[in-house]
Amino acid sequence: MQHLITDARGRPLRNLTELIEAAVKGAELPARCVAHGLRKAALRRLAEHGSTTKEIAAVSGHRSLSEIERYTARADQVGLAESAIAKLPDDQAG
Repeated sequence: MQHLITDARGRPLRNLTELIEAAVKGAELPARCVAHGLRKAALRRLAEHGSTTKEIAAVSGHRSLSEIERYTARADQVGLAESAIAKLPDDQAG
């Protein structure tokens, strides 16, 4: 299995939350800036760029469609609609 974030030896990074907490504190960002927010934002961006729910689940590790939908609910719905319509052949788009 390939991991997205690893240490210098290629092992999965286990203390990412702690690293993010330290970076947030060092940058004097609000306490609401947490690792979970990055995860949610990443999944939303995947949805906005055309990833399927199965692709998103593969990245996030979620097993249920309802969880993927909950994480991606704030995705740009207008952009997603435009992207979906653009996939239709020209004779069916309008």
